[in-house]
Amino acid sequence: MQVRVKLAALLQEGQTLEENLRTCIEPAHFSAWDGEENTWMNSATQALAALGFPNYAAEFTRAGTEPAFVPGPVNIGHKQEKRPRRLRLRQKALEDMAREIKL
Repeated sequence: MQVRVKLAALLQEGQTLEENLRTCIEPAHFSAWDGEENTWMNSATQALAALGFPNYAAEFTRAGTEPAFVPGPVNIGHKQEKRPRRLRLRQKALEDMAREIKL
């Protein structure tokens, strides 16, 4: 039961993050959102490991990482475009875990 409750809470936090991203306009908003996402990612990783799923914790962390972006004059909006993708990949990793362990 504890696994279900914690996983549901992590998924809900991810949904809230996605909703918050839609309100970001200024660079400071995006910077604050990045901090919230990092906090969520760290708490999810720690929770998964504490619940006895270290492999899922590693997969969750890996899901949102991509090669480092090399900025250029044409790609100003690229960082903003990567945020929702990164979040969706992490949420999908949690959803896949829930399906695999039949929660």
